[in-house]
Amino acid sequence: MLGASLLFILLVAGYFRLSHNGWDGYHHYHPDERFLAWVGTSIEWPASLATAFQPRQSSFNPYYWSPDAETEGVLIFQDEPRRFAYGHLPLYLGVAATKLTDRLAPLRNLLPDDWTLTRYILNGANQVEYNHIVAAARVLTALVDLGTIFLTFLLARYLFSAEIALLAALLLALNVMHIQLAHFFTVDPYMTFFVMLTLYFLVTALPQENEAPRRRRAYLAAIAFGLAVGSKFSAIYLLFPFLLYARLSGNWRERNTWQHLAGLMLAALLSFAVTNPFAVLDWSCTVLTPAVSLGPIRLPPLNWANCYLENIVRQQQMVSGASDLGFTRQYSHTFPFLYYIEMQLKWGMGLPLGLAAFAGLFWALARAGWRLLARRPDWLARLSTLTPDWLQPHQVQRGELILLAWIVPYFLTTGLFFVKFMRYMQPIVPLLMILAAGLLMRPPNVILRNLLA
Repeated sequence: MLGASLLFILLVAGYFRLSHNGWDGYHHYHPDERFLAWVGTSIEWPASLATAFQPRQSSFNPYYWSPDAETEGVLIFQDEPRRFAYGHLPLYLGVAATKLTDRLAPLRNLLPDDWTLTRYILNGANQVEYNHIVAAARVLTALVDLGTIFLTFLLARYLFSAEIALLAALLLALNVMHIQLAHFFTVDPYMTFFVMLTLYFLVTALPQENEAPRRRRAYLAAIAFGLAVGSKFSAIYLLFPFLLYARLSGNWRERNTWQHLAGLMLAALLSFAVTNPFAVLDWSCTVLTPAVSLGPIRLPPLNWANCYLENIVRQQQMVSGASDLGFTRQYSHTFPFLYYIEMQLKWGMGLPLGLAAFAGLFWALARAGWRLLARRPDWLARLSTLTPDWLQPHQVQRGELILLAWIVPYFLTTGLFFVKFMRYMQPIVPLLMILAAGLLMRPPNVILRNLLA
């Protein structure tokens, strides 16, 4: 019954995400998707290993138009630098998905000519590569989001119960913002998937009594961490769950704890470097740290030269409002934190689900707060006797603390941005669905529990 229920939820989610692939007639209305597709037209498997990792010659480098770059139907520069503010991994995956559909082209003969799958995804309409990448990569994005729903189910079942897991998966399957973002070839759904994968491995590593299984899961989490940052730099805040994992699974005073944490960070770095090679290979850009005077000592300006860092700095200037850009002026006079919540209540989740999601977050924070106050004064201990049982500190699990170690730093920093695109909240939405489901299934919500039993 559990498997059938989950399958039904995934089928419903798949319908909402995979239908209307050509919602815009492939006219490229989404600016980020448009840019990813444009860069993707020049990404090709290197013809020679001699030039594969040469930043100025490789056809694999997102930061530079290779000397022989060409494609039909769009303007392509040659032998020039380009700005690329995203991780390599979603770009490579989108291009790979497009190349795969080219290999599957013979299947068109078995399908009706007027299907979207036949005409656009398998390219029976002979689209230029610029359009074909969008059609094929949107399918990949939808499948990645289905993977996020599945991970949400697994994580909720591990932390709570199968009933709560089904409800969390259903809430995410019907989440309007997730359905919308699954129709774009953009990086946020990929980052969200790898964030959820990281948290799942970290949470399930905590209770492992045997050292080998615990370390294996922790290293899988580290690899997923590297893939998350390789999708979008904002995933760097996953450092906090790793620090908490190290604290909960070891002793800060023991060298082994720090060695284990260092090994995990090295695995994450290698995972990032393999999937984002030119983030560590291309040092031809200008990233200046201005001169600084410290009393009689004057430090000269420093050029870090790394192209990945240059693009991260440029993005930071955009989201902070330091760069005056026309498309960001809409966020003038909006309130930090509150604007994100308002947009989720109005559009992203809707009022009922949004209220449940943020109430679930408050519920988890309150219980975590009681746990952190374990050595509280006597008067506070007496006050805790008046607290409902479901809010008592023994009810919060270490795995939930891992989730909060991601949600809180991410929301506190992202919530302060001047630029407040609603999609910036996607990496915490699956967790909010878990907490909402956990709260809704708590007594006295017996009716809802019985409906899903």
